[in-house]
Amino acid sequence: MRLTWIYFQRIYHRSGVPLSCALNSVGKIPYYYGGKPSTAGLSGNHFASVTSPDYKGRILSGLDCSGWVNWVYWTALGNRMGAASTYEIVRTGRAINSAELQPGDLLVQLAVIRTL
Repeated sequence: MRLTWIYFQRIYHRSGVPLSCALNSVGKIPYYYGGKPSTAGLSGNHFASVTSPDYKGRILSGLDCSGWVNWVYWTALGNRMGAASTYEIVRTGRAINSAELQPGDLLVQLAVIRTL
């Protein structure tokens, strides 16, 4: 049996600016394990600059998943989320059911648990 627990972080902004910012970043920020933003916006972060290889040998600086989420909200809304890692995003959020979902909710899938 597979059980999947989903936690949600409510970070809603009516203007749609976070979504536009996220879509505009496609193709501009490489994935880099452990990558975190140093500033809002594209300039100042040195995305796609050659850096030390990550664990898979990638050498272009960029963001990991939680780093990208933080960068989107920092760039779009002008302030940091306050949570740097996926764990911290989950810890500051709360579990909700699907009926409570609203546009702008950040969904984080925690884990897949398999039992025999």
